[in-house]
Amino acid sequence: GPVVRGRPSEEMAMYDMQSIGRFLGRHSSLFEGYLWKYNSSAARGPADLANLDNWRWREFRVVRGLRGKALVYRSEKNGQLEIACMVDGIDVQSCKFRQHALVGVEDMDEERREKALMDMRTYEIAFGSRTDRRADNEVPVTLHPIECVWTDSVGNVKKVLVAAQDWGNMCTWRMALEATPARAQSASPHRIRRGVSPCSPASPGPNAGA
Repeated sequence: GPVVRGRPSEEMAMYDMQSIGRFLGRHSSLFEGYLWKYNSSAARGPADLANLDNWRWREFRVVRGLRGKALVYRSEKNGQLEIACMVDGIDVQSCKFRQHALVGVEDMDEERREKALMDMRTYEIAFGSRTDRRADNEVPVTLHPIECVWTDSVGNVKKVLVAAQDWGNMCTWRMALEATPARAQSASPHRIRRGVSPCSPASPGPNAGA
């Protein structure tokens, strides 16, 4: 039958618990939405970053559990939530966020643009957020990247590059990621959606490099 957008099935919810539960234990979502995830096997030159074919549009969440806090995303391969970055916790030695320079997405012909838009819509229909908030479904003109670099308990350094489609959204995600447990109330999605500024006056602007 047709795929109906809405809450994930009980089977998918069970997969969620299995895929991230071993890292976090019992956990809850602090913030969620959509980001672009960079292909880890792609080169990092200016032309590569500007090529939207190297980015994947995914549902992301900031979650906290008994073992720590993490940025997770829903994989298109199996529908499960996967760890993108461990922010803090007993399995993390350190975690840093690097703000990259604004990326101007290269011009695309109509065929490529329609394919990118169709990929976004297909993903949302198949793996739509548990919330009722819809995605914008707009092919971006610019991307505002943040790189998460974290070291696990045995010293392995891991990286993930994600990007928001506008400066304000990037700041909101950064606020959610960097909020400490003591600031959890101020970093709640409800405060963020009411327009609390996620960036301090000292925060670098959209053209700041890493």
